[in-house]
Amino acid sequence: MSLQEKNEKIANINLPVGEGENQILYLSVSVGKVLVESGAETYRVEEIIKKISSNFGLESSPFAIPTCIMCSARNKKGEIYSLIERVSSRTTDLDKVNKINNLVRHINEYSYEEFKNELEKIKKGEHYSEIQKFLAYFGGAAFFSVLFKGGLPEFFASGIAGVFLFFWIKFANFLNINQYFNLVVGGSVCSMVAYTLSKFGLIAEVPITIISSYMIMVPGISFTNAIRDLIAGDFVSGLSRGAEAILIGATLAVGSGFTIYILVEFGGV
Repeated sequence: MSLQEKNEKIANINLPVGEGENQILYLSVSVGKVLVESGAETYRVEEIIKKISSNFGLESSPFAIPTCIMCSARNKKGEIYSLIERVSSRTTDLDKVNKINNLVRHINEYSYEEFKNELEKIKKGEHYSEIQKFLAYFGGAAFFSVLFKGGLPEFFASGIAGVFLFFWIKFANFLNINQYFNLVVGGSVCSMVAYTLSKFGLIAEVPITIISSYMIMVPGISFTNAIRDLIAGDFVSGLSRGAEAILIGATLAVGSGFTIYILVEFGGV
């Protein structure tokens, strides 16, 4: 794309002088924020911010970590603009990451307003229905038991534990409970379900049932991205993601350990 075409794109934003650059920077960083919230790698976030800014006539220098995005940009006159966006929540939504990645890949085909509208559609997204989430929790936990060589009783027991976990997470999200307390209780719930079913003689392999239901909460993507960030030289992001993954694992262990301790004390095991 030529410099003239880029200037035309900026002119088409129809904002006062200087505000066009601010809006472009805000749009770029907003896209980066959605990517961080959806579990994208640090290098991908920074590259996409650069590409969007460059396409609309700004030279940007973004710095992204799991909790914040800082970005400065310079226009063709040498004027500097900067923006900091705090990232308060993170989840895993690879479908959203893929859609944004594809949108930015074809950014030359869109005007500023068209690109902004397409982005809004992606942000709103197609949310899964509650029944789909319910089945995903049941099926995810249940089929992990197959991977761990559990039998048919463990298959259904793991699925039941996944269902209990589904309702707990739904309730915790409604109350906006802290993530780590949420995981402690979630781990405790899964362990309690497994030991209760074992007490009634319905399953033989309690560890398989517990581990299978835990796999829904294990931060596999966070740990993978931590390694990728470290390899790419993004040490702050890599260490942050790695620490978060380790802390989540420890939190799940606390939940399970607390349940076992209570059951032992009261003669349940």
